[in-house]
Amino acid sequence: MYALLIPRQIKPDHKEHFIEILKEHGRGSKASESETKRYEFYQDPDDTNRIWLYEAYTDRTALGVHVKGAPHIQAMEAIKECGCEEERPEGGFMRADSIWSFETEEG
Repeated sequence: MYALLIPRQIKPDHKEHFIEILKEHGRGSKASESETKRYEFYQDPDDTNRIWLYEAYTDRTALGVHVKGAPHIQAMEAIKECGCEEERPEGGFMRADSIWSFETEEG
């Protein structure tokens, strides 16, 4: 498995719209990308306008398919159009290959 943890800083007046874009992105990815295994987002407890996206794919190739897919492209265009995102925060971005999870032992 290959995972990403991505911080996104949202303009306060655009947070709900941004979350709706992310939800639609996730739904589209689930419907059309069998190799996308996780698409979740979390609110930072210290900054309610910082959202953390957690994405997991079967491998790096699956991430490449995701990035070229319609759900991702549409979401990135919608985010750009609405102007709902501040500059991406420095640091905190993670890319990693999975070593172990409880799901791997179950499978």
